[in-house]
Amino acid sequence: TAVIVALLAIILVAIGGQLPLWGRALLDYALFINVAILVFNLLPAFPLDGGRIARSLMWRHHGDRDRATATAGRLGRAFGWGFVALGALAFLEGLIDGLFLALVGGFLIIAGGAEARASEVAHVLGDRTAADLMSTPAVSLPATLTVADAIELGFARYLFSAFPVTDPAGRAIGIVTLRDVQAMPAPERAITTLGALAHRDPELRVEPSHSAFAVLADPVFRRVGRAVVMDAAGRPIGLVSITDIERRLRAEGLLPRSDRPRRAA
Repeated sequence: TAVIVALLAIILVAIGGQLPLWGRALLDYALFINVAILVFNLLPAFPLDGGRIARSLMWRHHGDRDRATATAGRLGRAFGWGFVALGALAFLEGLIDGLFLALVGGFLIIAGGAEARASEVAHVLGDRTAADLMSTPAVSLPATLTVADAIELGFARYLFSAFPVTDPAGRAIGIVTLRDVQAMPAPERAITTLGALAHRDPELRVEPSHSAFAVLADPVFRRVGRAVVMDAAGRPIGLVSITDIERRLRAEGLLPRSDRPRRAA
């Protein structure tokens, strides 16, 4: 944005006086809009760029990333509530544009809080991998098994809420959860195989060295709630779940900040 502002300013100075009125008006408007965007983005309101700069300065000053992130998040939400209040007052005075300002404030409140929480989670998880947080052993069910048989031989026997689904060579092809089975009508369970029911998204099959935070951040993982951890041959060695990660986050939350694993920014 700063580059665009600079280019527009140069054009305005160089040939602005030679343009027709409509051309000069268009150039002035483009310059005004981009300056407004630049100024807004530099506000010290997390997660805007200005808020990230403010967090970096506070982190450098205090030497505490968590404290800097929390403070930047609170500052961003304060700006957001300020915009909401100003927008509401403007709307009450008859200015429809006040609604837009209130919406911007709402964005800052929601995005600032979410960004601060995500930053804290990344910091707490540190450099932990899927292998560090997975549950073992990985009891697998073959893709050729019917859902009805899987209930008897898998879910009822082991009381697990999810299983890796494997091909004839023992390689993981997906994952099936208790929720998937419960959602299937009973008459269809005897004629439907696990291979047809399983979630086959590639994102749900991860290597042991895969970052735990990257697993958690994946929208497919958040939708299904599980991922299969595989060895080099593609065979399941464990399952990592949202519950596993939440358990780790709760445990790390009890530790002093100086004892938590650190993650590079």
